Amino acid sequence: MQWSLFFLILWVLSGCSENCIIHPNPDVSIPICSQVKSLSEGANCLIQVFANQRETSVGLTVQQGEIYRIKATSKNTWCDASHTNTALCGEKGSNLMNIFSPRVEDSLWFSVIAEVKHTKDGEIQRLSQYDLCNTPKFEISTSGKLVLYPNDATGFYGNNSGAIWLELSRLKN
Repeated sequence: MQWSLFFLILWVLSGCSENCIIHPNPDVSIPICSQVKSLSEGANCLIQVFANQRETSVGLTVQQGEIYRIKATSKNTWCDASHTNTALCGEKGSNLMNIFSPRVEDSLWFSVIAEVKHTKDGEIQRLSQYDLCNTPKFEISTSGKLVLYPNDATGFYGNNSGAIWLELSRLKN
């Protein structure tokens, strides 16, 4: 009986949904964020966030006081084992998922999280986090590198699949 429960849990945690396909760039007229290095007011760029990566670097350094908005460009989906989610918001999670905690505990599982990081004295400091489900428009509180990630449990990104395209816009201050 113990082995069957173990294999059931393993199947649920390692499953993959057929709906999680990595789509090509949805709008080739908008540049990819990692190719522009900085955004002026009113400009926008695209970032592809992969579900199986702990974080995706946007490729931009953001400055305190700048205002950004992130929106999903289409209905691309990403998957956490057998759960399919559409950005920007995730889900409350199953009973099994809730045995663990997502990285940002006050946010839904698989919500998109934006985080500003800074390296000081060789150590990475996490300066601020923005739950894009609740706050798709946000003002940078401290300067640093912008990264995005799905809100999943640390150590469980390997059972994820798919990717989503997001549009990052720098708004006028």
